[in-house]
Amino acid sequence: MRISIESESEINYRFNVYAGKIERLSMPENRERLLKANEEERRKFLDVLKKNGEVVVEQTGIEWKLVKEV
Repeated sequence: MRISIESESEINYRFNVYAGKIERLSMPENRERLLKANEEERRKFLDVLKKNGEVVVEQTGIEWKLVKEV
């Protein structure tokens, strides 16, 4: 399902939830790498939001995939 996100708080909420799951569920040796990747992805989404005023994502379950980066 494609959705449009127009709120920085919605993006931050999603990535904060995912960071919490990483903290609780990941193996210690992977935790830092996964948290860093999560923050890089958050910045990418926020950059697109700032440029375009919206972020279009493909949502599968709880996962989001960026559809366009215009």
